[in-house]
Amino acid sequence: MKRLVVPKKIHHLVLVLLIAATVSPAMATGRNKVDYATMSLEELMNIEITSASKKEERLRETAAAVSVLTSDDIARMGATTIPDTLRYLPGVHVANQDAHQWAVSIRGFNDIFANKLLVVMDGRSIYTPLFSGVFWNTTDTFLEDLEQIEVVRGPGATVWGANAVNGVINVISKDAKHTQGWLLSGIAGTEDRGIVGARYGGQLGDGTHYRVYGKYLNRDASALADGSDAVDSWQQGRTGFRIDSESTPGRHLTLQGEMFSNREEQRYHLPAIVPPFVETTQGHQDTLGAHLLGRWTEKMDDDSDISLQAYYDVTHGTYVILEETRQTADVEFQHRFRLGDSQEIVWGLGYRVTSDEIENMERLSVNPNKETDNLFSAFVQDEVTLVPGRMTLAAGSKFEHNDFTGFEVQPSVRTEWTPCSEVTLWGAVSRAVRSPSRIDEGAFITMPTVPPGAMFPGSPLTVPEIQGSRSFDSEELIAYELGLRAGLSESLSLDAAFFYHDYDKLRTSASGSPRLIMDPAMPYIAVPSTINNDAEGESYGAELAAMWQVDDWWRLSGSYTLLKVKTRVTSPASEPEYVDEGSSAPRHQVSLWSRMDVTRRTALDIGLRFVDELEGKDVDDYTVMDIHLSWQASEDCDVSIVARNLLEKHHAEWSPSYIESQPTEVEQSVYGKITWRFE
Repeated sequence: MKRLVVPKKIHHLVLVLLIAATVSPAMATGRNKVDYATMSLEELMNIEITSASKKEERLRETAAAVSVLTSDDIARMGATTIPDTLRYLPGVHVANQDAHQWAVSIRGFNDIFANKLLVVMDGRSIYTPLFSGVFWNTTDTFLEDLEQIEVVRGPGATVWGANAVNGVINVISKDAKHTQGWLLSGIAGTEDRGIVGARYGGQLGDGTHYRVYGKYLNRDASALADGSDAVDSWQQGRTGFRIDSESTPGRHLTLQGEMFSNREEQRYHLPAIVPPFVETTQGHQDTLGAHLLGRWTEKMDDDSDISLQAYYDVTHGTYVILEETRQTADVEFQHRFRLGDSQEIVWGLGYRVTSDEIENMERLSVNPNKETDNLFSAFVQDEVTLVPGRMTLAAGSKFEHNDFTGFEVQPSVRTEWTPCSEVTLWGAVSRAVRSPSRIDEGAFITMPTVPPGAMFPGSPLTVPEIQGSRSFDSEELIAYELGLRAGLSESLSLDAAFFYHDYDKLRTSASGSPRLIMDPAMPYIAVPSTINNDAEGESYGAELAAMWQVDDWWRLSGSYTLLKVKTRVTSPASEPEYVDEGSSAPRHQVSLWSRMDVTRRTALDIGLRFVDELEGKDVDDYTVMDIHLSWQASEDCDVSIVARNLLEKHHAEWSPSYIESQPTEVEQSVYGKITWRFE
């Protein structure tokens, strides 16, 4: 593996971040500080969210399938990474491939390179055009600073754009004025061997607050099926800041930035054309990155506001099969206003430019190895009140022009009906697209070799190859959704969503003509396949969630997810990427979470999850239990003990797809945590 060389532009951005911490602030949205722990069920249903329509609205009145994790939920789960906080939500499938890689998706089509889910952190898209997905191992932050995580299950493309096909995960951090003083935290355990974090918040003047923070993570390797060490440990360090200013009524400014360094051990297998036809290699993957984001929001009156956001992001990663440097600049404008007494309109414009430089390696190459891509976008959504306080209708569309496929239109129509104050019914029809990635259009990938005689007696050594195509088109989805939210009583609530997704132009690969390669080491047959759009499919299912306030001190939450996915090729020469849900997502998922405030200072949280088998991945179903016990030792100090993935010593959740790393299993783990707050 090549030595990591840090680009000069990363050094320049680090300098900008340090300077920015001392100058006057620029931009972000603020939220009022809320004590989620003491909320009733009715108050929780009225939490304000922004992810479904890019404007503040109450969860109860949202015409979409939305789940919200509050800061209190995140703390009491005991999770130490963002993907792990999502495991108890309906419709979301989270699976560890190893100690530092996750497969995360909503409503199927999962993989560590899942490409139908958009992830946003404080308005900054985490999506990478390399494979149209998310590097979860670099998507982290100081978790104590998170305000909430909003998860939209189903298309969000009308306001968020391409790749918000099956869902949107919106991670929102706290306003700096709500993180004042010192906070120190430390974790030590069997798998999370050490996670330490420090944050300090202060005030620069009237209405202007800031915080700076740092975090270091050291995670032990996962296990192989026989219980031995998988050699995939993970270390990460990050530091950042945020400044918020509300010195003028109605005007909110934020400037925030972060930089990180990531190192992971990895043992993986590369194809070889000499016995044993596979080369096992052990090395490191290294990633460096930084970003700077600013946002200005101006509230003219209760019915009108505007915002302007811009960010710059740069990463450099040395991965298993390639090395990439990527820079992204993005600017977005949004305006909300009322038109008469019954219409509310939100519209916006955006521009994003991203450039990459890829150093090709033997296993994977991308042509061209340097490219700059532009994305122009506009959206408009008009919400009409049909019956005041009872029924609304929202219609709108996202309009985009990208350098891969040109012009894309992604409309939706949503309606919400509240027949009584305790019940909300909603429905939606939406179109979304997943635009091509650099891999789709320009990759040349050498797949694992097939040894002589493996296919039939006397068969030659065979090397499958996959190559991208400039004619690859956007994958398309038409989604139909129905939902219900109901307060069945003061202590019991229900949230249900039902959906049918109709996919077209799904990714496939078409076989080409084999050719004989006279390699000096050993002649072999190369079997090429070209990426194309020769598949269609459908998925349908239900997502049910309930919450029961058993007593003042005890709350139960539960969810059930049913998912069925089927795809089929439209050309006999093509092979589908996914055949059914057995290779991409479990058909059934069940979770139960118990929150108990045992005493005024002691809390006990117990979670139980069942995840169905993945037949196509050769992954058995599993049931795990998580326990979180916390004690408020003083007004300034909290102590907790967390046990995760109980009931089995270790279990598999995923198996490698494109990169042949060794299959690993998730182990039981225990850790202790101390959190100390002071001025």
